[in-house]
Amino acid sequence: MLQEIHSNPLFLNYYLIKGEPENYNFEVIKKISISSFAGNIEAAIIGSSHYLRLENIFFEVLSCTAGKYKTENILFVAQKLSGISFERNFENFEYIFMSEVQQYETENSFYEFEQKLLETGKLVHSFKTNSAVTRLDFENNENSFVFKTWHTYPEYLQVIFSQTVLRKKEK
Repeated sequence: MLQEIHSNPLFLNYYLIKGEPENYNFEVIKKISISSFAGNIEAAIIGSSHYLRLENIFFEVLSCTAGKYKTENILFVAQKLSGISFERNFENFEYIFMSEVQQYETENSFYEFEQKLLETGKLVHSFKTNSAVTRLDFENNENSFVFKTWHTYPEYLQVIFSQTVLRKKEK
């Protein structure tokens, strides 16, 4: 059975999928491959947001467009990302996800923050159609992998921040 994700420009949809989703076909704008203690990780900015993939173990996607995934492969889903957190144990590591919505009071403060996002980061993309920015960053060491994202929504003066942590289990 497939479950449809409905588009919502203000709230990104978060899915954690076991293994690899069938027939995922995203418009990849920029991507990077990273070797971590947990295995090879692929992170990408896609036309509708981002994904994080750990070779055949999980696929994390934040997207504001429709998509379909097999219900039995979905480990967790959230459609409003304000203040959510989720933890899952995998064989060799813990997976921890959190997100928050940051509201800016003025256009000046919003665009000042957005400009800082454009200046640094491992992967950064500015969407010309609406001046939105997506930035991906990561910290990687022998015991953990921390993946951070920022997605800006200029028309709402909001930034959706997310963080995924993979933490090596102690033996």
